[in-house]
Amino acid sequence: MASQTRSNAGAKSEYLTYAPTGERCSNCDGPIGSLEQVHRDIVARIGAPPTVVYRHRENECPK
Repeated sequence: MASQTRSNAGAKSEYLTYAPTGERCSNCDGPIGSLEQVHRDIVARIGAPPTVVYRHRENECPK
């Protein structure tokens, strides 16, 4: 697996949205519900193109 680093560390996420079915939170690795609003971020990967990740909203991540 490619090493990952946040491309926007310290910045706010792109926007709130709904994640595709089956996505997991990039912070806690917990499942994301189908109608749950989440933050959408882009993560830079070493040796691979950037990828989109989703994470629970503030204070909603069970981590």
